[in-house]
Amino acid sequence: MVLLALTSAERGSELAAHDLRFRRFYPEGVCFTLPQLTKKSCIGNPAKTSFHSSLPSNAKLCPIQCLREYEKRTEALRPNVSDANVSNKLFLSYIRPHRPVSSSTLARWMKETLIAAEVDTSIFKAHSSRGAAATAAVEAGISLPQILTLADWSGPSTFNKFYYRPSFDAHPGRAVLGSPK
Repeated sequence: MVLLALTSAERGSELAAHDLRFRRFYPEGVCFTLPQLTKKSCIGNPAKTSFHSSLPSNAKLCPIQCLREYEKRTEALRPNVSDANVSNKLFLSYIRPHRPVSSSTLARWMKETLIAAEVDTSIFKAHSSRGAAATAAVEAGISLPQILTLADWSGPSTFNKFYYRPSFDAHPGRAVLGSPK
């Protein structure tokens, strides 16, 4: 779940909407078409799609490899896939009867992952993954229009005001403070 969140800058509600009936694998990754309206979608507009890139160089960090493994491990818990009208949400509760989880459950799982990674959860929350993903994309040289599309923001002001957290180079200042002169 965390890898999907970081590779898409999606809202928790959008991750919770992922349905295996509307998932397609490609050599570059996986694409989910969200079957329901999202925070920014409108009736009459095309459904939002969510693309998650693969990382072939590292199978342990590859969202697609992890997704395939998760699907394999939860296959017995899923409804009969022959009925195309039956919802088949990606994320299932690990508690019986293994129903699809809500966005608040995904947020709790994300927080538990942050705690396990020793991240300060008094500062960083589950929703922080949107800003982290978008900021990392900027720092990797991805264009702002691509990032706005990725995170489903209509303009740069939201990103700049609430999500962009640049990293600063402390080395020059520390060098000045540490100089013997």
